[in-house]
Amino acid sequence: MKDAEPTADEIDRLEALESLKLAYSPAEARFDMITRLARDVFDVPIALVSLVTRDRQWFKSAQGLAAAETPRDVSFCGHAIQGDEALIVEDATAHEWFADNPLVTGEPNVRFYAGQPLNYQGRRIGTLCLIDRVPRHLQAKQLEKLKVLAKGVEEELTRPEEPVAVNPTDPLNLAGGAKDYTVSYISDVADCGQFTVWNGHFWSLDGGRTWENMG
Repeated sequence: MKDAEPTADEIDRLEALESLKLAYSPAEARFDMITRLARDVFDVPIALVSLVTRDRQWFKSAQGLAAAETPRDVSFCGHAIQGDEALIVEDATAHEWFADNPLVTGEPNVRFYAGQPLNYQGRRIGTLCLIDRVPRHLQAKQLEKLKVLAKGVEEELTRPEEPVAVNPTDPLNLAGGAKDYTVSYISDVADCGQFTVWNGHFWSLDGGRTWENMG
C-alpha cells in the first residue's frame, strides 16, 4: 500500500482549510444535496465531500457511508489532492497503490473510486468523490459531470451557512433549510439522468444547461 503523503504546499493548504472552519463540523443540507445528486447521477452507493486535514479525512457530507472520518494515510482522497485532475481508480484490487489498503480489503470494500479535487484559495483542500463496491469505468462526459458538481461544492465553500438537519423524507432537502434550491428532474436516460439545478445563491449546471447538452 502507498500511504497518502503531504502535498508540496501542505502548510498553505492546511491554513486554507483551517480558515474555512468546516473540518469536524456537522453535516449541512447545502453539501448533502450535492452528494445525494452525485450518488443518483452516477448510480453509486457512496458519494462524499471529503476534507483532508493533517492526519484525517473528514466527511463533511456522506451518502451511503456511516463513518465520519478515516486516517489520512489510508485515504484515496489523500492521493487525489496531489494533483488538479480527478483521480480515477477503476479496480482498486488491481492497483498497486491500493490493492492491500484496509478500505479495499475490508469495509467499505472499495473497488471503484473517482475523486475530483476541491479548490479553495488556490489550494486543494479535499474532494468530491464517488465510491462503488464493483469495478467501473467513467466516460469523458461523466468526468465532466463530476467536475461540474465539484464546482458547485467549491462555490458553497465560500458561502457560510448554519448547519441544517437533514430530513430523510426529503432526499434533496428542498424544504426547510434548503429553500434556496430548485431541482427539476427531467427524465431517466441511459447515462443516468438529466438534471437542471438552479440556485440563486451559488450555481447552475454550466449556466443552466441540462446534462444532455453538456460537452
